[in-house]
Amino acid sequence: MERKSEVVDAFGEVEVGQTKDVAQVEQEMLAARRKELKSIPIDQLKRLLEAQGLDTGKKDEMTDRLAKHEAAGREEARAQQARLRHVLVNKKEELDGLSLPELKDRCAEEGIKGAQLSKPARIEALLKHWQAEDGVDKALAQMAHAAREQELTSLDAEALQRLCDTAGVDPYVKEVMVDRIVKREHAAGRFGRPVLDWQSRETSASAAVGGDMVEALMASEANRKRERELKRQEEEAEEKKKAELTAMSLQDLKKQLAAAGQQASGKKEELVEILLQIGKQKEVAAKRKAELKAMEAAELKKYIQSKALHNSERKDEMIETILAYEAKVYESALTYSEKVEEILAERKAEWEGKSIAELKEMCASQGLANSGANKEVFRERLLEALKAGGEMDKVVATRARSARAEQLQAQSKEEVLKVCESLSLRSLVKSVVVERLLAHEDEFGRIEEPKAKRARTSKSK
Repeated sequence: MERKSEVVDAFGEVEVGQTKDVAQVEQEMLAARRKELKSIPIDQLKRLLEAQGLDTGKKDEMTDRLAKHEAAGREEARAQQARLRHVLVNKKEELDGLSLPELKDRCAEEGIKGAQLSKPARIEALLKHWQAEDGVDKALAQMAHAAREQELTSLDAEALQRLCDTAGVDPYVKEVMVDRIVKREHAAGRFGRPVLDWQSRETSASAAVGGDMVEALMASEANRKRERELKRQEEEAEEKKKAELTAMSLQDLKKQLAAAGQQASGKKEELVEILLQIGKQKEVAAKRKAELKAMEAAELKKYIQSKALHNSERKDEMIETILAYEAKVYESALTYSEKVEEILAERKAEWEGKSIAELKEMCASQGLANSGANKEVFRERLLEALKAGGEMDKVVATRARSARAEQLQAQSKEEVLKVCESLSLRSLVKSVVVERLLAHEDEFGRIEEPKAKRARTSKSK
């Protein structure tokens, strides 16, 4: 009750007559305390430091350390008094700003009786009631919470991460990481129409500005002849391979297909064609691998980043990542038309249930001819417009994005975090991290970094 009575007294008009500046007084106290500590035996001085949890050492160092520690305590006490005064003044100003009817209502809510009470009397009664309900402590706690929130918000991601590691707080939000990954992959064109843009081709030498056109034409002719010769050699090699496969027994062909992981069924001619296609794919892959090996690591890294692929510092791993990605793109290209046909079939089924008037209105809204009385004609017009307008690509891309998001959601948070890190994406949501740290500190107390880390952080600054 002593503290509460002191708080009530603080609401009155207080004139503090100070003959000296606070900083000057503090300096005098610090000097006097240092002098006093120097006269204390070293064993007693050590006990004083140990009681405060301070490191010991040489006497001069211990004297200075303890004096500064005590000065910091006095500074905190003054700051606490300032916060207390701030809380009290704010509450009083809040009540002063209310009208008499509003104060009456507030008194009624708090169970304060006295119909004829004056405005100052009501304010005083409300202040005492607020104080009795621990209003001061709650307000101070709210101030401390706001200050700590501001402090945490000012920290960078690495510092917040260290606090989370120290306290065992999970700083990640899986849904946010998934959204960022999908957004990055979409920007890299991962969900659009499958296209392999790496295909290396011999480009005709063109005349530079001011160059010789005859020289350019000669170079073009040389390239054309070289390409024709390469094509002839490839055709000869394919014919030779086809003859070798044709000479094999059906059983041997099936064994080769099974070894390649393909279904071994069908006529002999069909099996030969399948094996030829497999051979072509292997040749293309080998050629592409050779091209990638000839590239510099920086070029490979740039390509990987442009496609939002998992990055690596090792060249062989980057090559394997690119080859796997391009193989997947190739497979997607083979099935892309099936996906489009599936969407078209869905739209056609949707239009089946519409009347002629509804179909005519749909055609008119898209600028299509709406004459005729046949529902099939309208549906065909809408279908052709759908194919020509590029909407199919958008629908397929949207479904691919959704499928990718579902795939990531099914993975563990650690796996999703690794994808974020490989794409150099921010995995933390600062506001969420601050909120979680504050909730942890509300329950367990302030989180402090290990001394060594704090020292390194302050030194780097």
